[in-house]
Amino acid sequence: MILSELSAVVSGKTTAEDIVSAVDVWFSAGKGSGGFLDTAYSGSIEHLSGLIVSDDEQVTLPATAADDALRNTLKGFAITALIARDLVPTDPALRQSLVKTAGTQLLASDDDLSHLRASVGVTEAKISNAQTANKNEETALGLARAELVNVDEYETATALKAVESQMKTLYTLTARLSDLSLTDYI
Repeated sequence: MILSELSAVVSGKTTAEDIVSAVDVWFSAGKGSGGFLDTAYSGSIEHLSGLIVSDDEQVTLPATAADDALRNTLKGFAITALIARDLVPTDPALRQSLVKTAGTQLLASDDDLSHLRASVGVTEAKISNAQTANKNEETALGLARAELVNVDEYETATALKAVESQMKTLYTLTARLSDLSLTDYI
């Protein structure tokens, strides 16, 4: 889809500067301008924030395809793909200039892309730590529930036997006391 859109954008362009400029304008166009954000990318341009990953941790997903770091990288790849698919004039000097520009674009976007990767990595680490903490809490709560719900059968049987013995003793005493009278002692 990107290449078919870019093919139409660069159609009729005969200089490397015009082609690069057209590709740059298409990728840099804001939402509603008919560029990359409207035709190739259908996601949000806003970063997803406030994603709750635990009771006390929220994260913001730091990347979308609308980020400049990704779009600048895509520009470099798109220029080389246009050359590879013969969607630009076949003039060797023009193609050499486009390849050089694409390489420069890719090298220039590398730092921004590395920063974006680092941000994603930090967010992944936060999510992973929250998952681990949530699993630990789930396990602890499961053990606590099991302790509350489950009873030791041996301990329960022993306690029941002790209560039964006490009740027999109480019945025996009650029976003996009911047979006593004052006349038996006089």
